[in-house]
Amino acid sequence: MDYVDGEDLQTRLDRLQKPLPEPEALNWIGQVCDALTYLHSQSSPIIHRDIKPANIKITPQGRAMLVDFGIAKVYDPHLKTTLGARGVTPGYSPLEQYGQGTTDARSDQYALAATLYTLLTWQEPPESIARVTGTALAAPRSINPAISPSTEHALLRGLETLARDRFSTVAAFKTALLSTGAPTTKPAPSGRPARGQPVPVHEPQLLEKGPVGIEWVVIPAGKFLFGPAKKTISLPEYRIARFPLTNEQYRLFLDANPHLPPPSGWSGRSIPRGKQRYPVTGVGYEDALSFCRWAGCRLPSDEEWEKAARGTDGRPYPWGTVWEDGKFCNTKEARLGGTTPVERYPLGVSPYGVWDMSGNVWEWTQGMNLKGGSYTQNRVIANVAHVNWMHPSTALRLGDVGFRPVR
Repeated sequence: MDYVDGEDLQTRLDRLQKPLPEPEALNWIGQVCDALTYLHSQSSPIIHRDIKPANIKITPQGRAMLVDFGIAKVYDPHLKTTLGARGVTPGYSPLEQYGQGTTDARSDQYALAATLYTLLTWQEPPESIARVTGTALAAPRSINPAISPSTEHALLRGLETLARDRFSTVAAFKTALLSTGAPTTKPAPSGRPARGQPVPVHEPQLLEKGPVGIEWVVIPAGKFLFGPAKKTISLPEYRIARFPLTNEQYRLFLDANPHLPPPSGWSGRSIPRGKQRYPVTGVGYEDALSFCRWAGCRLPSDEEWEKAARGTDGRPYPWGTVWEDGKFCNTKEARLGGTTPVERYPLGVSPYGVWDMSGNVWEWTQGMNLKGGSYTQNRVIANVAHVNWMHPSTALRLGDVGFRPVR
């Protein structure tokens, strides 16, 4: 292969020591999409199988060039195995490249999505084979909030572990990345056929972070379907925390109020090791109220909590109607036996971009109710219309109860 002059994208990242701006990254990835579309459209399609930042060079003329075809293969849909050397690059190779199926054009699409993930976050995604055994893929915007919601949506689909759940072609991936304007309907999540009327989707409107780093999401004024009976209710605009309150945020509250007791499960006033971004638990109703008074916010009403979770169409779960054990949220079916980080389930976000509203931990509301279920409860309880009343004295310091403020 001819020598290509220029700087590869891995070298560029190492030199800059920070993520690339989104427009720049999309420009380079868009050019590589065009090259791959050409390779994949040949009468004998060529699958690169080693796309990563180090194998994309930017020439002095400003063109992105894909290099190193050392483990490329010729794709034959009639063969269970195909010609070419087998190899993997941790973080970039899809599951099927580990021997879990036949590689095809969607394999290159995964690696390209993993490359874009690295360019935009300055962090490699976990190995695909580790993800199927429980290692979480952090949502891109949880690492770099400057990433646009539409780019994050395309990235998460492109990084699905199963090939059938990704974009069917690299060209479709490029279209999703470079499309302009907010979508008016939401594509069906992986494995779910679209049906019925289009479901409105609201691009998350994030405000400035609060005094303890709370990210607020705007829930617009208007009507929605509330409760199991789907009663039409109208609410004014309000803000809700994007994530359940975390241990690291609650620790700031305790530091400012040293006379208050820590949550159960902590060792003294220390957060359990490695659980800074886990939801705080072991806090009772009065604890949640005390935090809200200190932080200048409040607990949501049942109606406010539920609208943020289900949007306006009466869906049973934040992501829609489909259920797959362990894919969208942390309930008893996931068999994890404990809480998970608040960014663990990017496919489980609500129509407004609010995370972790089904499963993981129960959340207090104003009326001393608990909403959302937890890792100890099943899918029936995780339905966002379900409500559980518990006297505050009996719920104090339970390991699956937390809260999420509004303002």
